[in-house]
Amino acid sequence: MLLLLPFKNVIQELMRRLSSVAKVSPPLEERRIFCRFSGEPPNRGRFFPVHRLAYRPCAYALIFDENGKLLMVSSQVLSVHWNLPGGGVNRGETLLNGLRREVREEAGLEIEVDLLVTVMDDFVIMATGQPVQSHRHFYLAHVIGGQFRPEGNGFDSDTVRYLDTNAMKDEELDAPHIMRPVIEKARFLLGAISP
Repeated sequence: MLLLLPFKNVIQELMRRLSSVAKVSPPLEERRIFCRFSGEPPNRGRFFPVHRLAYRPCAYALIFDENGKLLMVSSQVLSVHWNLPGGGVNRGETLLNGLRREVREEAGLEIEVDLLVTVMDDFVIMATGQPVQSHRHFYLAHVIGGQFRPEGNGFDSDTVRYLDTNAMKDEELDAPHIMRPVIEKARFLLGAISP
């Protein structure tokens, strides 16, 4: 049928068919995205207009002890279950410097960063109510100094422990849908690079 139509009509017909199939994204100010509540299951949250999202690059450390236990922090102040030490990187700060600062603040430890484990986006509503697109970077690291503070800093962390995450229930972890695969990948990588 298209071959019988003049060339101009063929182009118009193709454009009509393509436009009926193609989905055109709405303008940015009309787009909405689902953000989960921090510390809640991934299906608990609400939709926000995309233009309201703050952008927050983050870095987290996976630090295992000689028994394979993972350094974890929690904070009753922020209603955070067990999580990895780390967090938001400040403007003008590199990811690795931000990670070192966060681990120092939360656990009192100085670290050396070894290997990038994974990077992922997470759309989350912070404790302040601010919706955030969190660009999370997870790194294997090891302790090189500092003074371990099991009581944390009283804000980002009020308890710091090396824990057997295999023995932990999902309800004990902050964002287990993120944490479990990241920890599993980190253990695999650690096994691959360890002598």
